[in-house]
Amino acid sequence: LYDKALNQWKFYNTAVMPGFHIRNTMSDVIMNAADGVWNPQRYGQAAKVMADRKAVVDRQLAQMLDPDATVTAFDTARKSRATGVKLGGKTISSDEVWDLYGKSGAKSGLITSEVQRSLTDFQKKGLADRYKKGQALIGDVADNREDWIRMAHFIDATDSILKKSKKPMSVEAAAMEAGQRVRKYNIDYGNLSTFERNVMKRIVP
Repeated sequence: LYDKALNQWKFYNTAVMPGFHIRNTMSDVIMNAADGVWNPQRYGQAAKVMADRKAVVDRQLAQMLDPDATVTAFDTARKSRATGVKLGGKTISSDEVWDLYGKSGAKSGLITSEVQRSLTDFQKKGLADRYKKGQALIGDVADNREDWIRMAHFIDATDSILKKSKKPMSVEAAAMEAGQRVRKYNIDYGNLSTFERNVMKRIVP
């Protein structure tokens, strides 16, 4: 009961507060710059990857509700795979960039780790409770803001590692290194010891 109450308190002092997002965006961009992310185009590329992924997920959800939407769903997925981001001189599809972003451990935002939102897109569609739907929507906005900054850092770091490597290197290997850099500069909120997680988080929320 205490943990549930604490998570609600955290949620209303973070995700729903505009000032929280403004401050975090400013500090996250500064931390990106500390690792050499100066190219503003990286943020546009990050937004593109996220928009492509959302389009595919939306089509998949639509197809579940309407089997006749199958062709449209596959068409959206095909277009997403056909376009993407240049990493080390090679164009990588938005789908693959998103997958690498997750596999590398770069995706770990404050709302996801601290407030423990773990609903899938499919589960959120099935929510009947308007209050819970509202919470899911607010949480999505918070997660998307964090993913946008972290994704821009991930893309820049992966591209930089590939270009600076003195020997042939796979995109996957570069992505794993990039994930470490993102976690270092943008803080991995889930990387806590058992003592920090079970004691300190409850004492110092």
